[in-house]
Amino acid sequence: AVRNKEQGPIGRIRNLKFAHIVATGESGLLVYGTAESVIEDVSFDDVTFQLRNSRLNASSGGNLDLRPVTDPKLNLFSHDISGLDAEYVKNLSLRDVAITWDGQTEPFFARGLAISHFDRVRIDDFRGAAAPAHPAAAAILLRDGRGYEITNSHSTDPKVPLVEAVSASAE
Repeated sequence: AVRNKEQGPIGRIRNLKFAHIVATGESGLLVYGTAESVIEDVSFDDVTFQLRNSRLNASSGGNLDLRPVTDPKLNLFSHDISGLDAEYVKNLSLRDVAITWDGQTEPFFARGLAISHFDRVRIDDFRGAAAPAHPAAAAILLRDGRGYEITNSHSTDPKVPLVEAVSASAE
């Protein structure tokens, strides 16, 4: 949900449900809104996702490509890659979600879940960990938001915390 024209209204993304998915990919899942167009009412239910290694990681990994956009800073830019990254979301629900890694050692691979600029996030039965490159990091990073609830979830590495909340408040 990014602006791709200088003038006129920006579109809205809302009321999406992703269910009963088993997937493997070389980059994480991305839900990317902006302050101008917050993505609303999105749920992931019974989703298993494995990030696998790619021969392109060393040369072109660690970037997001949101083209076409009017803001040149959003064309192609350096960004950590998490199993699921959600930015500018309202009413995001994750239930029975598992994130696994394929031994990625590049430092740009980050968390199992990274959610920022949010209003109401509910996570139930999440299983995952931060990327292998960050063995001491929490599985879930919540930043700049309010109203989160996490139940029945655990890090697949019991030695590290499940959640790191930065400028984020629980319900």
